[in-house]
Amino acid sequence: HSNLLRAASALLLPLMWILCAPGIARADNFADCVAGLLGQRIASCSAVIENPATTPFELERALDIRSVDLAIAKRYAEAMQDLDRVLTLNPQSATALNGRAWTLYRWKNTADGMNDVNASLRLDATLAPAWDTRAHLYQLLGNFDQAFTEYEAAIGFGGVPFIRTYQCGLKQ
Repeated sequence: HSNLLRAASALLLPLMWILCAPGIARADNFADCVAGLLGQRIASCSAVIENPATTPFELERALDIRSVDLAIAKRYAEAMQDLDRVLTLNPQSATALNGRAWTLYRWKNTADGMNDVNASLRLDATLAPAWDTRAHLYQLLGNFDQAFTEYEAAIGFGGVPFIRTYQCGLKQ
């Protein structure tokens, strides 16, 4: 029995490694995509996106995260492509609509940004980042009173981390 077990193990272990290794690499890339360092997430998310074994949830999440990093890197057209792909996969993604609005804000396109952020808030009125994005858009438009009201709403929905991260100008 032990010889048979050793022979089976010798055949199965390499086969298991071949079959399981892509999943292990995918899991590592997905973890790095979600929680990695800003400068490294684009590569990790790209690996997740390009892997045919990626689940639909992982694909949507990786596209969303990569789009944020691309927008921060001022690679707006690429960010918009990722967000458009998310919206093709999930047309009801309030997060992706907000991501497009944020990218459009960074691109100084207030009209289209406002349309997307309003659509995002219609889908999820409690999405703190969307309130924050809309505040930024109002601030860019020079409507500081409305911007302040929107920042307060973002805080009310738990948006303090977004406001601190993007330094909206509120005094602490």
